[in-house]
Amino acid sequence: MKKVGILTFHYVDNYGAVLQAYALRKKINELPDCRAEIINYVPPGFAYELYGSGDEYREMLQTKRRRFEEFLTEYCGIGTPMLSAVEDSGFDYYCVGSDQVWNAGKKGHDLEYFFASLPEEAVKISYAASIGMSVQRANSYREVFSKYLSGFKAVSVREEEHVKFASEMAGKECLCVADPTLLLDAEDYEVVVAKQSLRREPFVFFFWLVHDDEILKGIDFVNTISEKYRLPVVHNVTDVQKSVFHNDGGCMMGEGIENFLWYIKHAKYVVTNSYHASLFSIRFKTPFYIFTVESMRSRIDMLVRKYGIASRIADKYIAPDEIDECVCFDAIEMKIKTERDKSLDYLKDALDIER
Repeated sequence: MKKVGILTFHYVDNYGAVLQAYALRKKINELPDCRAEIINYVPPGFAYELYGSGDEYREMLQTKRRRFEEFLTEYCGIGTPMLSAVEDSGFDYYCVGSDQVWNAGKKGHDLEYFFASLPEEAVKISYAASIGMSVQRANSYREVFSKYLSGFKAVSVREEEHVKFASEMAGKECLCVADPTLLLDAEDYEVVVAKQSLRREPFVFFFWLVHDDEILKGIDFVNTISEKYRLPVVHNVTDVQKSVFHNDGGCMMGEGIENFLWYIKHAKYVVTNSYHASLFSIRFKTPFYIFTVESMRSRIDMLVRKYGIASRIADKYIAPDEIDECVCFDAIEMKIKTERDKSLDYLKDALDIER
């Protein structure tokens, strides 16, 4: 039995981050003769503690944190003590990915995500590791990348724009592979989708990362959809007055991962600027519209190119009578299958599994 240790951002209160960790562990465990575990490493600079009580917002975040921890325990097998360093734990393979594990310019980032503390003979691979910044900026960290990636057996990244850079730094061919969440079929997520019905009436789901000035464009657009179909808007926005959404269906910010998936699966529309909310809309065949955030532009542009979803980008004005549910999910699924097959071939080769 091959033991695989996965190093990723499983500890943050971010739905996509936890779900990609869940998906990668599950998929590796489905491969022949493999047993994967998530390395319970939390960076020293990350304040991993329950939010203090004292007001409604903090209590909501506290509840969300507890629900995330329960999910990690039940579905991701996190039962080991929290680690302050990634040391040799007897794994046959050490796999880092996905999310922005190699964003060396990110505040609080450390070298553990390059397996800097492991002995030289440890077998290190990456799966869909995201550098999370432009190639130009990544070049500022060439010394770090070249020093550590050269010791990897196999290297893959999540964004196409980083393939050449990672290949140069590793001294070997690097591949762009599918996000871990796409390695699983929609049916594979049924076990973690909330079983109880959260709403009886149809609704629009508005999920927005980074509550900046751009959120006003998203709110205006989702209000247009809401008024066109006369549907309430379920959202994750906590810091606005109820009147901002013309038909406010309530905030789900403090809810767990199971509920997040339920809202995406059962919404009439999803409006989002989240990469993973977009992917799960595709997974559950829910009509969706995406707004592009500059920090995520490369991955959204890649989705457009690979899966042909240009008509679902809402950066430019879309008139009410042009809003529609027409998404050719079958065609998208065929393209995802091609990417998934290629990605699984890479993973099998990296883990020395015959194919």
